[in-house]
Amino acid sequence: MSKEKVSQFVDDVLNKDNLSAETNFKSVMSDKVGDVLEKQREIIAKTIVTNHVPTTEEDDDTDV
Repeated sequence: MSKEKVSQFVDDVLNKDNLSAETNFKSVMSDKVGDVLEKQREIIAKTIVTNHVPTTEEDDDTDV
C-alpha cells in the first residue's frame, strides 16, 4: 500500500472531494487486499512444498 495513495485519500476527504476519495479508497483497499492475498499464497505454497507426501503407485500383478 502506497503512503501517497493514503495521503491523497485523506486530502480528498478533508477537501470534501467525495468522487476522488471514493476512487482512492477503492485503490488503497484493492492494494491492501492484494498484498494480503499474495502473502497467503506464499504461505500456502511453502506448506505444500514442505508437507508434500509422495503417493506410491501400486504395482499391477497382471502379466501382459
